[in-house]
Amino acid sequence: MKKILLILLLSFVAACASNISSMKELRFNQKDPYNLNVGTIEIVDDNNEPDKISIDLPIYPDSSLKIWANDRIKSVSENKSKFKVSINKAFITETTIHAKRKLEEDQKLYKISLDVKFELYDNDPIFPSAEMMINVSRSKSIDDNKSLNEKRSLCYGLITDALGDLDSKFTENFPSYFNNIKVID
Repeated sequence: MKKILLILLLSFVAACASNISSMKELRFNQKDPYNLNVGTIEIVDDNNEPDKISIDLPIYPDSSLKIWANDRIKSVSENKSKFKVSINKAFITETTIHAKRKLEEDQKLYKISLDVKFELYDNDPIFPSAEMMINVSRSKSIDDNKSLNEKRSLCYGLITDALGDLDSKFTENFPSYFNNIKVID
């Protein structure tokens, strides 16, 4: 009987570990990068909002956003211009929503917020010649009695979806805001 319980326990632990390992670090190099005619790319993390979440996640918004910027935006020139990516907000929060009726379950509401500023500095190192702001937020709720892996999976999905939204907005708006940068193919 003890052997059966041990086998069941080990199977459960292995299943949990495989679920977590499938939520790997995000990469954004499946798309062609924006090769910019600038001398440097600067990524600044000005995010001072901590993640307010009670579970450990395999990825977090701020580190995933830095990976996005490194994968998608490349410098291909040796001139003195600079393209700056400022991460103003990149966090995920968790809020308990208490059930209104006795037979309903409490819910956990997870919300991600991203606020990123993109700036081009041509000749003046203090004042940008062009700038663009992108804000993204998404939220989703789940029954509080769901497993830790189900909650992690939901948060992983929120982060990947929010970064996909940011990438789409960047791709859509880049030509309008930075038409004076030649994107080299």
